[in-house]
Amino acid sequence: MARLYQGDVLTVAVAQPDRSVTENADGTMEGMVTWIIDAGSVSPKEASELVSSLLPAVGGACSQCSPGSPHPDDKRLECYERTVSYDEGNVIYCEAKYFGLWEPSRVLLEYKGSVSSAPITKHPNWAEISTNAVLDPIGLFIGFDNFEETDGDYRNIYGTSDYLVANTSITATYWMETQPLAKTVGVITSLINDAGFDLLPSLPDGSDYLLANQTYRQVGSFYQVSEEYIASGSEGWSSIIYTRQ
Repeated sequence: MARLYQGDVLTVAVAQPDRSVTENADGTMEGMVTWIIDAGSVSPKEASELVSSLLPAVGGACSQCSPGSPHPDDKRLECYERTVSYDEGNVIYCEAKYFGLWEPSRVLLEYKGSVSSAPITKHPNWAEISTNAVLDPIGLFIGFDNFEETDGDYRNIYGTSDYLVANTSITATYWMETQPLAKTVGVITSLINDAGFDLLPSLPDGSDYLLANQTYRQVGSFYQVSEEYIASGSEGWSSIIYTRQ
C-alpha cells in the first residue's frame, strides 16, 4: 500500500501499511488502520467534507443504525471508532479502530466458588443429627438433651447454630451478530439456549442452575452477552418457588 510522503497530494484517503488483525480467544477480532489525506490547499470546510465522505464511517450504536465501514484487508471487521486530526498543510490523519467476530457465539465460562452460612437445622443430615437435639423457642439448635451421653462425634457440634454451604456460580460470556432477546431471570435452567450452545458444567444428581442475571453491550453491530447461573444444593431449586425453563 502507498505511504504518504512529503510533497504528495492525496485527495483520497490512503490506508497506511504495517497493519494487523488480531483474533482473540473469545471469538472476536480487532484491528486498527491509519488513514491519511493530504488535502493540499483546500479550505478547512472542504477538508471537513473530505473527512465525512472519504474516511471510514463509524457504525451507529443502535439496532437500526448502519454498520461501520469494512476493514480494508478483512471484511469481517467494521469500523466502530475513529480519531481524526488535522496537521499542518491540511494533512488529515485518521486512526480507525475495527471490530468483528471470527467465531460467533464462542462461549467463555467463568467459575466462582464460595461458601455461606446456613442454619444447622437445614443440613441434609439434620434428621440424624437431631435425635437428641434441643432447640430454642425460635427453632435454633442449642445442643443435646444429655451432653454426657452424647456420642463423641456429635459432642463436637454442641452449640453449633450454623454450617457452611458451598456455593457455585457460572458466568457465560459470548458474542452475537444480532441483537439478543432478553431472557427471563429467576428461572431454573440447564442450558444456554441461544444458538444451541453446549450444556453448562455438569452438577451432582439433584442439583440444577438458576439464571440469576443477564446483561449485554453493543460494539458496532455486535453484541457481547453475559449471563450468570447459580448452582443449587443437592435438593435442587424449588420448582414451587421458581419456574422451570
